[in-house]
Amino acid sequence: MTEQRKMLRTVSLSEGENHFRIETLILGAGNDIQIYIGGGGTPHIGSVAICLPRESRDGSGRPSCTTSVYNVLGHKDDALSVLFAEAFCRKFACAVVASAGVHMDNARPEDLKEILAISGRLLKKAIEKWRE
Repeated sequence: MTEQRKMLRTVSLSEGENHFRIETLILGAGNDIQIYIGGGGTPHIGSVAICLPRESRDGSGRPSCTTSVYNVLGHKDDALSVLFAEAFCRKFACAVVASAGVHMDNARPEDLKEILAISGRLLKKAIEKWRE
């Protein structure tokens, strides 16, 4: 990676369709990564997670992270912000901030399962694209 790419790099991806479309924008800021995950009817900021890399406490030397989360009152988007932040932190061993906001009116439990499945596929694509 060139010095210029280390300074500022962006990747934008999406997965799903219509009100199940989830988008992510990833910004490399020096050696750190900032991620936004949004979608549904009204993208917003509902949760923010920050992850810092560390070795696993089990003595194995495996990569792990310490995560802090802030949820906007009444929002439950931490499932996505933590998912993305921890995955990127472990994979790339850097500080990661992820904010997420996916809104769907009258979401049923099966809708939430679908959003998580779509987000998992998007996360996999995002890690592969960021690795390039």
